[in-house]
Amino acid sequence: MFDQNGHLTDEELISLIDGEMPQFGAHQARAHCSGCSACQSRLLQIEQASADFADLYAATMPRHLLKSSPARSTMLKDRSTAAGPESSTFRPRQLARFEQYRPYLLIAAAILVLAGCGLFWSRASFESRSISAQSPIRLLPDNSMTPGATHPVSLTESCSQQAEDLDPAVSVSIRKLVFHEYGIKTSNAEDYQVDYLINPQLGGTDDVRNLWPEPYHSTVWNAHAKDALEDRLHQMVCDRQIDLASAQRELATNWIAAYKRHFHTETPS
Repeated sequence: MFDQNGHLTDEELISLIDGEMPQFGAHQARAHCSGCSACQSRLLQIEQASADFADLYAATMPRHLLKSSPARSTMLKDRSTAAGPESSTFRPRQLARFEQYRPYLLIAAAILVLAGCGLFWSRASFESRSISAQSPIRLLPDNSMTPGATHPVSLTESCSQQAEDLDPAVSVSIRKLVFHEYGIKTSNAEDYQVDYLINPQLGGTDDVRNLWPEPYHSTVWNAHAKDALEDRLHQMVCDRQIDLASAQRELATNWIAAYKRHFHTETPS
């Protein structure tokens, strides 16, 4: 049921919304969504796209051909709890409303998946943000876009991971989203690493709020320097020299200042 990263695929989420998933599988999927922010967010994105498509369909069809259509606000009611096992999103009455537009919604969802545009809905700021042709190198992430995101992790869980463990790979669609937000052209993508602001060994998640394009070689304050800081903080946490929350805060606030403080230098080697 789950992909290699432990998440539900778009096809499975669409099947869940349409009520086509077997009862046992649907129960498992809802339980997973209730504890997975990534799947919950994706589920809401697909529902949002479906509702937008339904509105567009209703607006373009002759009035006499339309049956009474559900208001978008009604279709998305209680969306903040959509991933919960008791969520109203999965009530038969609402599924029946989706069924009215099912052929059109499936086409719209498939287009979004194939085009890699589904994640566009994750941030409304896309519509108003002006992106320059050449974005300057950022030594620190934009806090409004990348404030950092974590999940609860115990000291035992954190320290059972080796500092040199590779961070989980970021999907192509997420990379494109991050580059788009920061105004980086695809042709320059190889100059950057889409990095975790708070690394997974210290409880960082793969939420887009915890990812940013970090330069590789164009400055001494690059991905290699930050990796060294992450290793140092991880070791300090495990040695009880600093608590986990403080390490997370240092990375999210100003990782360069933290590097200078812990390595006692103004320039990384």
